[in-house]
Amino acid sequence: MFKARKLWGLVGGEEVKPKANHVVKILVYERKERKALNLLVQGLSNNQFMSVKKETITKGIWEAFQKWHVDKRLANKIFLVCKFFMFQMDPLKMMEHHLNKLGVMANELNAIKAMIPKEVKMIVMLMNLPDNY
Repeated sequence: MFKARKLWGLVGGEEVKPKANHVVKILVYERKERKALNLLVQGLSNNQFMSVKKETITKGIWEAFQKWHVDKRLANKIFLVCKFFMFQMDPLKMMEHHLNKLGVMANELNAIKAMIPKEVKMIVMLMNLPDNY
């Protein structure tokens, strides 16, 4: 969207504000900056907006937005890994249900590139079985 509207240079930081003696170029730049800023902010959720609201230029918002996503991904990865290792089989459910739940969690971990070796998955599966197994 930004590339189609020729605004990506502002987001990426390649296009910078012209020197003070180029009034027309400054006005054009500021207009593009407002367009890019509005376009970027419109697509943010409330949580995302709260993390970027102190930024005043498009490039700053974009960088803060990227940092927010990196932090969010790391927290999500840690949560999913902990969930996988802490999972316990419900003794009232069938073994097939337990294996399916572990498989779903393993697929979630693979999707976020938190690769866990097959041997470790097997150990987790066996250690989380109830005593009657």
